[in-house]
Amino acid sequence: MEKVQWPTREEVVYSTVVVLVTVFFFSIFLFFADSAFVRLLTWFWELAG
Repeated sequence: MEKVQWPTREEVVYSTVVVLVTVFFFSIFLFFADSAFVRLLTWFWELAG
């Protein structure tokens, strides 16, 4: 078994920033996708109504 090499502080900070930015943009995308889906379903519901 090999010796474990821990990441440097810079690597941890960079990885954390990448994860936070990715989560932020993905959550924005999901918010707008969900909003569009709700509007579409509401429109269909009123059309069938």
